Amino acid sequence: MQGDEQGPINLAIGVLLIAMVALGLSMRATDPAKGPAPKVAERPRPDPEHVKKQRYADKIIVPGHEVEHWFDPSFAYGRTATRKKQKFKAVVMHWADCQPPTNCVLYGLGRDKGRRGAFGYHVYIDRKGRIYQGAPLSKRTNHVMPYRHKTRRPGPHAFTDNTNALGVALLNTCKRRELTGRCVREDITSAQKSAAIATVLSIQRRFELYCQHVYGHGELQKSRSVHEGLTISRLVRDSCDLS
Repeated sequence: MQGDEQGPINLAIGVLLIAMVALGLSMRATDPAKGPAPKVAERPRPDPEHVKKQRYADKIIVPGHEVEHWFDPSFAYGRTATRKKQKFKAVVMHWADCQPPTNCVLYGLGRDKGRRGAFGYHVYIDRKGRIYQGAPLSKRTNHVMPYRHKTRRPGPHAFTDNTNALGVALLNTCKRRELTGRCVREDITSAQKSAAIATVLSIQRRFELYCQHVYGHGELQKSRSVHEGLTISRLVRDSCDLS
């Protein structure tokens, strides 16, 4: 009789032990510390449909560096600037903050309803020195104020506007002051610096630009920090052979 009573008890204990083992295995499989490492999200890539439509003549080529061509040939970009476009005469250096960096590129591929237009740059360079092309060379983008605007600074760059200037943005280089959050200087990595200088020199050679015609956005506009774009523009200008 006693043996008959222990049968169901032993069975219940066995079922409980099996359930506990199964639960432990399940927890192990879902615990990143004990189970397989979680999958890492793939880095965003250009839209394949845009890539199919891209013309080689619209692409920026930088010797010694890979350029990811993200631009959409069918997008309007700066409508007025493109309609009135001139030959490229200058390069304007900018900074922009985005996480991940490709968010800045994607922003330039759409219209901002709040600002009533499309804004962006031809080239974006992240802190790892990766170069992204956001607009085709046949289009112009909105990235500086018109030369007659009240925020423009006087100087030899007065001719520079969206119809004739190619914008290059260094991503996440703005060093902010803790209390105010204002950008007080540029914090550029060595990879970024190398890619930026190579990009500017490649553009200058391709379009036969005058070497001195590379400016920081802060040099053009009083509404921007004087530090914006200054590092690379000065390095390029200082390297010019004026003899």
